[in-house]
Amino acid sequence: MSNVLNYYSGTNTAFGFKSFYNNIISKNEAKRIIYLKGGPGTGKSSLMKNIGKYFEKNGNTLEYHHCSSDIDSLDGVVALDLGFCIMDATAPHTMDPSYPGAIEKIMNLGDYWDTQKLRLERDAIVDMTDNISSIYKKVYSHLNSANFFWEKLMKLNLEKRDTLKYNKLLGFIEENILSSIPYGIPKDRETFVTSITYDGVKTHIKEKIAGFDKVYVLNGEPGEGKEDILDYIHKRLKIKDCRMEVYFNPLNPNFIEHIVLPDLKLAFVSENEFNNLRFKGQILNDAINPIDSYEKELYYINFHEFIKLAISELKNTSVIHRNLEKIYKKAMNFDEVDTAYNEVLNQALN
Repeated sequence: MSNVLNYYSGTNTAFGFKSFYNNIISKNEAKRIIYLKGGPGTGKSSLMKNIGKYFEKNGNTLEYHHCSSDIDSLDGVVALDLGFCIMDATAPHTMDPSYPGAIEKIMNLGDYWDTQKLRLERDAIVDMTDNISSIYKKVYSHLNSANFFWEKLMKLNLEKRDTLKYNKLLGFIEENILSSIPYGIPKDRETFVTSITYDGVKTHIKEKIAGFDKVYVLNGEPGEGKEDILDYIHKRLKIKDCRMEVYFNPLNPNFIEHIVLPDLKLAFVSENEFNNLRFKGQILNDAINPIDSYEKELYYINFHEFIKLAISELKNTSVIHRNLEKIYKKAMNFDEVDTAYNEVLNQALN
């Protein structure tokens, strides 16, 4: 039985597309990385899914990196115990080799399409591609507006924060949790585990902490403390001997959503306005600053409405993208793409 973990290494945020693709696998640990190139519908995701299925059956430790724009597609697969990674290296997360040949290889599935067929569909391809780009501008505008009201909520709650209670909590965390971790050099991986998709907000955090001995829960509203507490914990762990995964807020990646220390089976997780989850664990900051106001209610209403608008526009892009994929699929020689599968496996296993 393989050990499978799921991530979003890039997502749509209030500030545009944010990518952590450089963190999918460390170049120091990687033995082989394959960058897939090619247009939509050329079989990149299907190839990665088939490779993933092989690794699962083989019992390898596996990571799936999901596409935030198309939840049915993959952006990357990593077999950790083999030091192998295959990923989609096209826009908006364009990747190119740093050590070509020695570690990385480019595989272009565009080599297997009929260019003449695509040229006949030139106008449709240009129109759909430009339309998708135009809609994404609306998506980012809506997410930016949602973030505006989210930051309004932060400011409102911060002004009412009980500073003494907050500082005491930081002291408790330092003395009772962090002090037991020895000083040293950390391994710090930054990425996303939650994403705003056309099917709503999706997250994989619960699978990351399944079976953990210590789960510390941060809840409350924006600005009540959870964002600053996670930032404090992150800074303190940067001088500790630990391996940590830092998952950032999918709307505003300037803030941390969760911190997980897999080797210690320890996690700091936040119940927030995006994942709407409830965690089993020790609640650290329950009701630090409960306040109610008509102003806050209006901020929440606007925040949620702009998130809904962004999701609605993402649904529109997914429909157009699927139609674009149909054009490319008709121009592809998938028998030749199948030969690429065998080449990838050979690269991974040898």
